[in-house]
Amino acid sequence: MNPELPSFASVCTTIQREEVRRKVMNVDIKSSVSEARAFVTNHKSSGDRVYKGKRPDLKCLHCNNIGHLIDRCWILHPELKPKFENKPSRDYKGSQTRSHTTKNHAAAATSIDGLMNFTANPANLINEFSAYLHTKKGSTSEVLTGENQTALLGQFAGFLAESNRVPQGDVPGIMCALSTALNVSHSYDFWIIDSGATDHMTNQYSKLYNFESYTTPSLVSIANGRGVPVLGRGKVKLISDSVESTALYVPSFPFQLLSVGRITNSLNCRAIFSPHNVVFQDLATKKLIGEGHYLNGLYYFSKNLNVPKGFQVSSNLEHQLWHQRLAHPSEFVLSTLFPSLCKSSLVCEICHLSKFTRLPFNSSISRASKLFEMVHSDVWGPAPLESFDGYRYYVTFVDDFSRVTWLYLLKFKSEVMDAFKNFHNLVMNHFSSQIHILRSDNGTEYTSKNMTNYLSTHGIIHQTSCVGTPQQNGIAERKNRDLLEKTRALMLQMNVPKRFWSQGVLTATYLINRLPSRVLDSKSPYEVMQNKKINLSHLRIFGCTCYAHIQSHHRDKLDPKAIKCVFMGYSSTQKGYKCYNPCSRKLFVSRDVRFDEIKPYFNKPSDQNRQGEHLLDFFPLPNPVETSDCVHSVPHNSDSHATNIDNVIIGDETEASEAQVVPHDNDTSSIEESGAEPTVIPSQPRRNPTRDRHPPSRLQDYVTFNVRYPIHKFVNYSKVSHSHAAFLSKLSNESEPRNFQEANLQDVWRLAMEEELKALDENKTWSVVQLPKGKKVVGSRWIYKTKFNSDGSIERHKARLVARGFTQTFGVDYKETFAPVAKMSTVRVLLSVAINHEWPLYQMDVKNAFLHGDLEEEVYMQLPPGHPQAQNSGMVCKLHKSIYGLKQSPRAWYAKLSSVLEKFGFKRSHADSSLFVRTGSVGKLVVLIYVDDIIITGDNIDEINTLKHSLHQKFAIKDLGVLKYFLGIEMATSPKGLFLSQRKYVIDLLQEVKMIDCKPACTPLDSKLKLDLEGEPLSNISHYQRLVGKLIYLTITRPDITYAVSLVSQFMHAPTEAHLNVVKRILRYLKGSIGRGIIMKNNGHTQIMAYTDADWAGNAIDRKSTTGYCTFVGGNIVTWKSKKQNVIARSSAEAEYRAMASTACELIWLKSLISDLGFLSNKPMSLFCDNQAAMHIASNPVFHERTKHIEVDCHYVREQVQSKVIQTTFTRSHDQLADVFTKSLASTQFQRLLSKLGSINPFDPA
Repeated sequence: MNPELPSFASVCTTIQREEVRRKVMNVDIKSSVSEARAFVTNHKSSGDRVYKGKRPDLKCLHCNNIGHLIDRCWILHPELKPKFENKPSRDYKGSQTRSHTTKNHAAAATSIDGLMNFTANPANLINEFSAYLHTKKGSTSEVLTGENQTALLGQFAGFLAESNRVPQGDVPGIMCALSTALNVSHSYDFWIIDSGATDHMTNQYSKLYNFESYTTPSLVSIANGRGVPVLGRGKVKLISDSVESTALYVPSFPFQLLSVGRITNSLNCRAIFSPHNVVFQDLATKKLIGEGHYLNGLYYFSKNLNVPKGFQVSSNLEHQLWHQRLAHPSEFVLSTLFPSLCKSSLVCEICHLSKFTRLPFNSSISRASKLFEMVHSDVWGPAPLESFDGYRYYVTFVDDFSRVTWLYLLKFKSEVMDAFKNFHNLVMNHFSSQIHILRSDNGTEYTSKNMTNYLSTHGIIHQTSCVGTPQQNGIAERKNRDLLEKTRALMLQMNVPKRFWSQGVLTATYLINRLPSRVLDSKSPYEVMQNKKINLSHLRIFGCTCYAHIQSHHRDKLDPKAIKCVFMGYSSTQKGYKCYNPCSRKLFVSRDVRFDEIKPYFNKPSDQNRQGEHLLDFFPLPNPVETSDCVHSVPHNSDSHATNIDNVIIGDETEASEAQVVPHDNDTSSIEESGAEPTVIPSQPRRNPTRDRHPPSRLQDYVTFNVRYPIHKFVNYSKVSHSHAAFLSKLSNESEPRNFQEANLQDVWRLAMEEELKALDENKTWSVVQLPKGKKVVGSRWIYKTKFNSDGSIERHKARLVARGFTQTFGVDYKETFAPVAKMSTVRVLLSVAINHEWPLYQMDVKNAFLHGDLEEEVYMQLPPGHPQAQNSGMVCKLHKSIYGLKQSPRAWYAKLSSVLEKFGFKRSHADSSLFVRTGSVGKLVVLIYVDDIIITGDNIDEINTLKHSLHQKFAIKDLGVLKYFLGIEMATSPKGLFLSQRKYVIDLLQEVKMIDCKPACTPLDSKLKLDLEGEPLSNISHYQRLVGKLIYLTITRPDITYAVSLVSQFMHAPTEAHLNVVKRILRYLKGSIGRGIIMKNNGHTQIMAYTDADWAGNAIDRKSTTGYCTFVGGNIVTWKSKKQNVIARSSAEAEYRAMASTACELIWLKSLISDLGFLSNKPMSLFCDNQAAMHIASNPVFHERTKHIEVDCHYVREQVQSKVIQTTFTRSHDQLADVFTKSLASTQFQRLLSKLGSINPFDPA
């Protein structure tokens, strides 16, 4: 090697030293904290005047000097000797700084022989620094002043930079710690806590008492092996004034050291270190002995607790200043920019206000100790696509102990309570256990009054998560995610259409309950619950092609023996597989199934979003087309029969331990094993075979007709009591004649007409005379009605002679009219009030009601059919007393009856003159009059019986008992409430128009219907008018058809074929909902509320808006209306405002009616509206630009709102119940709103 070139080791040493020098020179330590840190700053500013200290472990072989090697010897290599240049100073201040720095460097150069090896441990560095300081004191024999301390600390920083054992990144922190320690030791009585020290050490002699000097020299060893002299030992009050400890006196130490090992052993305590403090705790009593604090890398202790807090004030203040200057950065950012700053213990309020985020959610470590101790539940939905079996939601119940999941499919969210009841019954019956805690979110389906009452009745604690915090219900939420992930995977792998998601999620639940879980120590939920191993041999790929066997008695000899289907999961009630036949669109369960798991049934579509859905699935043909895959329909037998989809999957379903498994080429599986079932789903009724059936050969010469939609498939009486079912059956079996010719053929009706004529003659109602010239004759006809008792028995057949009063002329045949006919709204209000107060309801019928009133005008009527002199021409009846049908006859009867009731102490209602109320000390009685039908109710049964007896003495009146059948309305009473329907009226109407066998519709109107005046006019307008009139009467208990009937009634004068088709659509809807009516429940109050809405410019003909509203009394719907507005609204706000005005009038009338009944409330009535602009107009007295053209009478609602009579409340459009009365809706939304209105169909077979 060429001697002129430096060695490789010298090159590496030079590079390493240069890198260290640059790192030390570039260290930026804040000068205001300590003077010692000024050395580093000055050292950086005078970079070309650096003197490097000598290392004692290096010795030159040429000059025998320490601190360098031969390759760095200046004698051999004079070019390495640094050159000093004196640069001129710019000012006196800069010159003074440089001279001061040069002096410090000179001091460091003269002390080069004191260099030692240092460790990177801060506590050890303190000891080493103390030893180094002791060496400097001994050499200089000077007292350690602030200036000397600064210089020595600066030298120590340079030595640390030169040391190979100290990471260069730790140098600033070490210097900050040493600097702080020096400042603390001079200003406060602090002890630095050292875990490596064997004894307590102090440099203050005044703190010691009972001092013992060492006669022989003694040393304390530090980390580098060097020794520091100890002069003696003494007692010191270290922890408190009552506890004394022994400490060594080391005057060369600049600090006081507290030994962790010594204090823990002497005081029998433990030291607990944390990022901010250290605590000494007694092991026996667990009491706090003392506390230290962390500051700039070291732990300090003082028996005076206020001292460390006071010392931190200055540091906290500086920390706070920089924290505010830099826009409140994090502690990490501040420590990166300023390592010397200590962490502040102050709480920054601005940071909380500006940067506060949600607290972390810690994983729950608690878990139930037994089955059903805690159940987690959550509802998923609505699904983006309704399943093929009509489901939109599902609810899950997860046991916290076993993590078994029960899943129930729901059509509506309101079915959650029914699902929980079924699950609760399953737990009690099948597992003989009880649910202790139910945990869910705050959904209304869980917090409803009925759900709360049910949980409290059964002693179940209901825990809910905080609002907007689904993480607290994490088990159920994560279970939903797992279910959807597995459902998505099952469907995508076999291209299963999305409409089969219900079967997919059931299968996913079935599989999840059988998969091992880390939470359960690699056991499956089923294994934990049943404590037995799982057999997975019967599992197959969801959505694959399968072939179900057809029994021999369901096929001919030449027919195929199997049918190609889609595998749709596992049955929960049978030992078989669920198969779906796309041709017949039926789901059935079969035991004998072969699988082709490789081949999916559904082809992969070109559009991935459709997931294999076919056009035939959305637009099915009337008759399935037979193909090679669909030769036969679904088999029906004991092992394989058609069934509806299972609406629940449970955590423990039938498994197959003896399943016959062969390759898919010859794959025949037979499920035999029956596991313990947590639930039992009621088996669905068997469906008739769909195979072609032929009429008998004897009828081959005749045209036969098979009803495709028989009426018995749409009316089911299983949900009503036997007594009420018998009552309805008697009503249905009785038919009434439609004209005189039909009635004259039956003896009972001939006898009824004879009794009516006899009563008219005895009462001297008329006299048979010759018609005078110039007089007009009023026609007459018979009306036939069957009166029933409350038990369903026939009270009598009633034939009523009615005058055709519509031909009368005002001023000639009559002068004044008044009909004592109660509004149907009043009837419903009275029923709701009676149900909410548990009043009994009775019905009475007056014979020949209008025969009791005298007639003042001269009226002539034709002889009725069946009268003995009916064949005599020119003979008429001159009426002396009122008769049915005359315009003045109701007035006469009303005057007679009202005078009698007023004598009994009744007062007439101001809201409805047909309502009479008597309030006294013995109780309250209410009488409602509808022509000759009377409803009596009240809170005193004795007073009701007394009133009945008094009316018997005044009139020929019949007591029909409990209210059951009133004006064609059937009423079913139960402890929970009253159900009103017009079932028989609907059946009679369908039979009259010969649509009893028509195909039903799911909604009254098509959601996209647009009617106009164009089209072929009807030849028989009266038929259309008669149908619409009958439908109008049907709206008494059917709010679901109110909008549709209001729409078709707008074309009464000029209907077309299109309008008649709409009427037929309404009749088809009635066929599918024959038994639908309204239910009135006992809610325990009589509060009034209303929903109002408007369909702006919804009429395509004249662009007028439609007003719709419904009102509730006592939580039951009592009035509703759908009507086209009279004027065209210029904005939606105006249309809504007009609707609010109409609803406000209805509310005021209801309040007056309730007040007459004796239930006056000072609470404002709630009016729910989904238009904010209309609500602001109603509450703001200032007229806006958009309201100046609205009629003054519309501002009636504003007056009521300002007087606090009505309170407007905003509701979402999705929850606007009045939507049913303003527009045609889709089936799902239509059914959801009807259920909220209280319109139900208990006779629905589904």
